[in-house]
Amino acid sequence: MERGQKMSLALLENGLVNIYQNDKQEKLVDARELHEFLGVSTRYNDWIRSRIEKYGFVENLDYVTITENL
Repeated sequence: MERGQKMSLALLENGLVNIYQNDKQEKLVDARELHEFLGVSTRYNDWIRSRIEKYGFVENLDYVTITENL
């Protein structure tokens, strides 16, 4: 998925952490929702950056960045 491209998500499961499904039928979770559910005490940006570095996640392979214009 290219940066800036719109992604259509459908809520697949509404459980402890919501699971979404995209147009390619891939299952996704929102890292901000996961961060909140886990009750992590560090700021989200610091937490997610450390997870990405620690586990070697690759953008557009292991995760996508979605920004919303509010």
